[in-house]
Amino acid sequence: ICRAGAKMISYLEEDSNNYKILLFGGQNVVRLDDLWECTVFSTNKLEKKYIWKKVDINGDSPLPRNGHSMVYYRENLVIFGGVIEEKGGVKIHEDLLCYDINEKKFSIEMCMNKFSVTWRSYHIAEILGQFMFIYGGGDEKGNILAEPWALDLERMRWEPAKFNTEVLPKRKFHCS
Repeated sequence: ICRAGAKMISYLEEDSNNYKILLFGGQNVVRLDDLWECTVFSTNKLEKKYIWKKVDINGDSPLPRNGHSMVYYRENLVIFGGVIEEKGGVKIHEDLLCYDINEKKFSIEMCMNKFSVTWRSYHIAEILGQFMFIYGGGDEKGNILAEPWALDLERMRWEPAKFNTEVLPKRKFHCS
């Protein structure tokens, strides 16, 4: 699977006790919207077997993208931002996608509050409790961003993530 700007997460599947790896999006010659799953079987303490397969999505796939972020939260993938290609050219897209692992279905989630998060790509995201934190990346004008944000995944509300420290440096193309 040759691609750049894709995102990958891993989790423990509770019913089988096998690890799963999920890979979404990215770009090779074109931007991609496919989802791949790898099941990691432990044959014994020293050997593992890896089986990759393309996931058949129920319903519509999201717009192809790269440079997005992705976290695992309560049997869902939460995918934010990234670069997509629409008619009229390449755009940075700020939609918030959720992928239900059990239903194998994508949905677009709406965040209802006064804060507006700057559109970004090539940022990082991490999960802490019920919050997805994002930091850095680039906006559609080419600016490199520094402000951190937190999304409360239970209330679907963005908040500025303020730290008791000096201003964070601008970052893009970094990893966590």
